[in-house]
Amino acid sequence: MWKPSLLFVAALCSWQVSSGALFAAPQSVQHAHVELVADTAAVAPGESFRLGIRFELEPHWHLYWLNPGSSGFPITVDWDLPEGFAVSSLRFPAPQRVELGGLV
Repeated sequence: MWKPSLLFVAALCSWQVSSGALFAAPQSVQHAHVELVADTAAVAPGESFRLGIRFELEPHWHLYWLNPGSSGFPITVDWDLPEGFAVSSLRFPAPQRVELGGLV
């Protein structure tokens, strides 16, 4: 089973902070197209900004959120940050209810 880990995202989405600007190259990996997105076009010293990870998955593939229950693994991220950067905990959108053959 494919464990949805963002370790590959840190290695493949080669984002850089250069002269305050954020750059990220979308990547295609097995079963997914992954892109790192920011809520700002430039980083200012001392200012916070948010990063998002957009997944476009092949049909019938899915990811698990913070609390996957006993059916999978939560997404994890191993960050390799430039000096002076810090990361808060991951935030997840609320899951959507999916019904399949009497199961939810």
